[in-house]
Amino acid sequence: MHMQCGRCGTTEPERFYLYTYKGANIRKLLKGFCKPCYDKDLKERNPGYRKRQTENHRKWLANPENRERARASERKRSAKRKLDPNYKEQSKLYRIKQEYGLTPEQYDTLIAAGCAICGSFDRLHVDHCHDKGHVRAALCHSCNIGLGFVERPNGWLERALEYLRRTSDAGAHG
Repeated sequence: MHMQCGRCGTTEPERFYLYTYKGANIRKLLKGFCKPCYDKDLKERNPGYRKRQTENHRKWLANPENRERARASERKRSAKRKLDPNYKEQSKLYRIKQEYGLTPEQYDTLIAAGCAICGSFDRLHVDHCHDKGHVRAALCHSCNIGLGFVERPNGWLERALEYLRRTSDAGAHG
């Protein structure tokens, strides 16, 4: 059975949704959000959530039995990764879904257009607004780095342009 997330609108299999259990295993859907949206909602409503989770995990790992259990689990995951030829691509697509909310089809469409600034198809990244979080386009590595400098606050771009104007007539050093 597929369900639609009440926050991002994606349709996913039912296993992607979170439930609470009451009484004799009566399931109650938590807010109708998929897991990534539920996590985002939880973090937005609870500013100290990540800090508490990190602290609880640190305490849990302090127990030698738990630490060994975590290591064994990581060894098992690592062995599984080595056997799966699609693991790298799948994990990349999962990360893109988590970070930007893009489906594999949306990501492929974004990348197929090439860099939105120079048109290159080398080392493409998803460009997004750091203030509002929305995805803008794909950018090559060079344009992404350059845009990062341009977006700096405190008039950096204006000062850089002034520097170029000032030094362009200075000629070559000899």
